Amino acid sequence: MLSVIVSMFNEEKNPYLKQILTQFENEPYFELICVDGGSTDNTQALVCKHHALLYILEHSTRAARLNLGIHQATHPHVLLYHPRSLLSPDALEFLKTEPVLPHWAAFTHRFDHAHFFLKFISWYSNHVRVQKKNIVYLDHCMVINKAYLNAEPMPDIAIFEDTALSCLLQAHCTPRLLPQIATTSAIRFLDRGIFKQFFMNQLIKGLYRLGRDPQKINKLYEQHLNLNQHN
Repeated sequence: MLSVIVSMFNEEKNPYLKQILTQFENEPYFELICVDGGSTDNTQALVCKHHALLYILEHSTRAARLNLGIHQATHPHVLLYHPRSLLSPDALEFLKTEPVLPHWAAFTHRFDHAHFFLKFISWYSNHVRVQKKNIVYLDHCMVINKAYLNAEPMPDIAIFEDTALSCLLQAHCTPRLLPQIATTSAIRFLDRGIFKQFFMNQLIKGLYRLGRDPQKINKLYEQHLNLNQHN
């Protein structure tokens, strides 16, 4: 059995959310826990329609919502399912049939837009960031032994909480890159421009390494984007 945790905020227009909810509907092996940050659209109604567990934590960071979901989870492993990523059917089958799940794992990342530079970014994320640096971003959809998260919750910061969590988990084990696919929306790159978004990513990483305020970094990251969520 596995607990699946989705952090949400104003995701009604996100086409992946309905697909995620449908994936786990009438699936007794999975416990689907959705934690909403106080959406002002119909996100909460959509979750209820698909009979998932819903918790509301208004004015919260994504990390705080995930930590609440982890606290409510009743199974020994959790899947942190990014609301703009979609796991392949064989990924879900692996989670159901693997006799011993890894302590910490990430699914192989790819974007839903076939641009050569986005393919490079996915390659780097899979084979350098995960396998060489032991850093896993949330859009890989992480599988984690809940005992690790009980001992060391995800740091409650506005951005790079996945990087901070990875640094904590490295003390226990290294992440395993699973061959099954997590397909992630390229909306940030398409909205802002692929290369402009890439250089924005490098800027905010540099600011984070320099110890700048994560809340201010996140405001810079979200500036002028036309997404339906801001967390």
